[in-house]
Amino acid sequence: MKKILISLAIIGVVAAIGIGATVAYFTDTETSTGNTFTAGTMNLVLTPNSDYAVSSAPLFTETNMEPGVSTAAKTLYFKNAGSIAGKVKLNVSYTGADATLNAVDVSDNNYARQLLVVSGVTDGIPVEGYWAQHIIANYGGSAAALADMAIYDTGLTGLDQYIPTVYGLMTTTMYFDDGTNPIQWNSNDTHQAAFTLKLSPVADNDYQSDGISVVLTATMAQMGASF
Repeated sequence: MKKILISLAIIGVVAAIGIGATVAYFTDTETSTGNTFTAGTMNLVLTPNSDYAVSSAPLFTETNMEPGVSTAAKTLYFKNAGSIAGKVKLNVSYTGADATLNAVDVSDNNYARQLLVVSGVTDGIPVEGYWAQHIIANYGGSAAALADMAIYDTGLTGLDQYIPTVYGLMTTTMYFDDGTNPIQWNSNDTHQAAFTLKLSPVADNDYQSDGISVVLTATMAQMGASF
């Protein structure tokens, strides 16, 4: 009888502890909705129009080039129309665009060797000498490289003594940079590059009616990415 009473007493204590442990707590729950993760856009626009409407219209159309005579300067406009910052490079390529064939049909490469970029201006800064030096550096500055890719002009000094050819630009890449690091193009940033070309004064009768069609290809990449 005593053991039974002790057992009942233990059960009573445990029950009392259990009742004492049941406590109510206030709570409040809030939900955050509409969390979206959307990729930004990278959109480089090239156009000769000031409103930057998407266009692939030719920048140059020169049909009566003469040896030693420069074209009018033509400007290529760039705009980062996307939402992501990026960096830009420009490449040159070309194909044949002869008119009436003459007795001696010079090759596309030979014509490009005689097509000189006598003026290149990026955001108002002359850079044709920089382009020429970049071309020469890629080929070790050899005499053959100078003759084919960057013409030496004894009437000039420093970087400007070298004039890049379209053939030389085809072999290299032009970057928008500060001389060391690429320029960061934020959304809606605009830049421009102006070109003046000239058929070399040494282009003889073999070059009559010959020509090339030049393609300027601009590429924008995310900052930190490799081209």
